[in-house]
Amino acid sequence: MKRIVILLSLFLSVSAFASVLKLEIRFQEPKIKQGSVVPATLVFDAESSQKLPINKIVGETLGGHFYIYSAKPLLTKDNWNAFESEATVIVGKIPEAKPVSYKSGDNEIMVLWNDVEFIPTEAPKELIYGTFEIPSRAQILKWLSLLAVFIIAGLGIWKFKKYLDNKNSIQKKKRELKDEVLSAKEYADVVSIWQKKSQILKVFPSLEDHFKELEVVLFKYQFKPSQTETEKNQVMTAYREFINKSQGGFNGI
Repeated sequence: MKRIVILLSLFLSVSAFASVLKLEIRFQEPKIKQGSVVPATLVFDAESSQKLPINKIVGETLGGHFYIYSAKPLLTKDNWNAFESEATVIVGKIPEAKPVSYKSGDNEIMVLWNDVEFIPTEAPKELIYGTFEIPSRAQILKWLSLLAVFIIAGLGIWKFKKYLDNKNSIQKKKRELKDEVLSAKEYADVVSIWQKKSQILKVFPSLEDHFKELEVVLFKYQFKPSQTETEKNQVMTAYREFINKSQGGFNGI
């Protein structure tokens, strides 16, 4: 008799800690597509609201079917006999029967829901919530190789474009300098060209001998306080000869 009393007391003590709780999901839409995020109301009775805190089910998949994406704090209904939480739910796996159950610690939770139509997704299985496929090492290496090829190709294109831009910029400056050398209209313009002699010869070194011939005439009058028209005309004649002799010295520019 004493043994029966002990066993009965043990059974009652275990039953006090382990119980079956109920949680109802009330969807707000009549048709729910698998994998979509939908609004719903979570309904707890007094016991489940105490043993199943709302923060413990957020981020959990109830019974392998209903993923609780978010949930607001519980609000009391029906004189503290029921509690509700506005939530968003994702239907991962469509349940085959009602209810579904799952364990939470020592408690078993029965999940119920209102009458709705669950619509299976047309996406491949790998894309449905909860069935993600981990790619193989070979597949990952293939992706990394392709990524490396794209990066190398991108760097090559970028460097080639930078080279072309730099080359075009240099060619443009050379053309501008050539046009300036060829565009003298009067004595003062020739003097201005001579003042840029070092810059011109750095770009067109083959003009050096022709510059020396021009300087022979220019230096006769350049350092005088003033120049007569006859002297200026002699310099312009020497400049035209400089131009005629220099046509092949611009390296094809």
